[in-house]
Amino acid sequence: MNKKKSMLPSKFSFSSHNCIKEDENREACPRCGSLNLIQSTNLPGIHWGEVRCSDCGRHLKWLPSPKIEEAHQKRILLIDSLLPVTKGWENFYLKNIRDIRKLSPKQQEKLDQIANRHAQGGAA
Repeated sequence: MNKKKSMLPSKFSFSSHNCIKEDENREACPRCGSLNLIQSTNLPGIHWGEVRCSDCGRHLKWLPSPKIEEAHQKRILLIDSLLPVTKGWENFYLKNIRDIRKLSPKQQEKLDQIANRHAQGGAA
């Protein structure tokens, strides 16, 4: 009898699992080379989701929260619209925060100030 135990820890039994199709994700498991990956979401704890190998159970990566990703994409559009109209330190600052997924409150406040200043200047 060849019973194969699941390599996924029991704490993931309440999460939703989606198999990732090969054409959607070209990553392979570095341990076994399998392309059979499982995406789990709604995990207990601080992480929103993860990708694991369905064959050997190896954790491959954490998945970002869709809320954070959506906010980041909106911020990228805002920054891209501000870059051509800013100069000096503002331009440098915007380039440096563009790829940060989640800004600190002070960084967000400074971005808001720059956006408001240029929105008021553009309306005048």
